[in-house]
Amino acid sequence: MKTQVLTTIASTLKRRFKNDYTLIKKALFVLLVALFSLPLTAQVKREKESRIDKTELPSAVVALLPQIEKNAKHLRYYKEIDGDKISYEVKLKKAKDHFSIEFSQLGTLEDIEAIIPKSELPEAVLKTLKNNFEHVHLKRIQKQFRNENNNPKQLIEAVFESQLAPTAYEILISGKTNTSYKQFELLIDSKGTIVAKRPVIFKDYEHLVY
Repeated sequence: MKTQVLTTIASTLKRRFKNDYTLIKKALFVLLVALFSLPLTAQVKREKESRIDKTELPSAVVALLPQIEKNAKHLRYYKEIDGDKISYEVKLKKAKDHFSIEFSQLGTLEDIEAIIPKSELPEAVLKTLKNNFEHVHLKRIQKQFRNENNNPKQLIEAVFESQLAPTAYEILISGKTNTSYKQFELLIDSKGTIVAKRPVIFKDYEHLVY
């Protein structure tokens, strides 16, 4: 797509500058810098979530619901659009724990997350936050369990029975960098390594209220 855009721009510049190639090269250079910086902007988190009925979930997700819903309360189902990515989430409460189970557009289980207090964060994660931000406000903390073995039933059982250590921690923060506060979503492993970091432009929090 970028090649088509550049071809169109080049043709337009030739007509505009009447084949003055010095001006054309300068203009193209500026446009190239702007155009190829777009993928960085695309990493900003701009998600939209809407509550749906469970009949709208992919069949692979519906097949897991009997295991997920057993002894669960406050069950809710969501469709999430984040850029070009579509996914589904099941939110629930078991005992005192709030869980979020995320699935791909086709219904493949991607991860399970559970809300935790700051006191449950490993020291290495806290140190990473302190080293990367002058001041930080933790708005939401979740421990994450990835479906690394591609066995959704086994993962669901292990997480619900507290038999697994978290793969990583997903943290929504308001942090001060230099002179301004910005909102970020961080994914940090148990050793304190930042796996992913995305600015958050828009977030619908309605689904977090149980």
